[in-house]
Amino acid sequence: MDVELAEIRDFLAAHPPYDALDARTLDELPKKLTARYFRRGTTIVALGSPNQYVHILRSGGVDIIDAHGSLADRDDPGSSFGLSSVLTGGPSLYQIVAHEDSLCLLLPAEEFRRLMAISS
Repeated sequence: MDVELAEIRDFLAAHPPYDALDARTLDELPKKLTARYFRRGTTIVALGSPNQYVHILRSGGVDIIDAHGSLADRDDPGSSFGLSSVLTGGPSLYQIVAHEDSLCLLLPAEEFRRLMAISS
């Protein structure tokens, strides 16, 4: 495994729910992720928009804002967001904004669903 993928694997292994995956699945997971950088103030997922990824926050921080404009949560590295819209297939119920420059690992919805099925 190349060094970058090994670092991502180790990062995932230290954060739930990925820490519960078996070693083989965890070894393969980094190859299925795409890294994406978001500058502070960038909307990552817009309220009411479709979302096809579970976002795993590698660095930085994001604000999760509800439909009333209130801060619902502030996520730090290791957190995953976008889960509810991926699980339901519906539009996002939240506006997710980078509150600092952030690097996210994007896990496609179909891969997340596959992981859920094999870990149940």
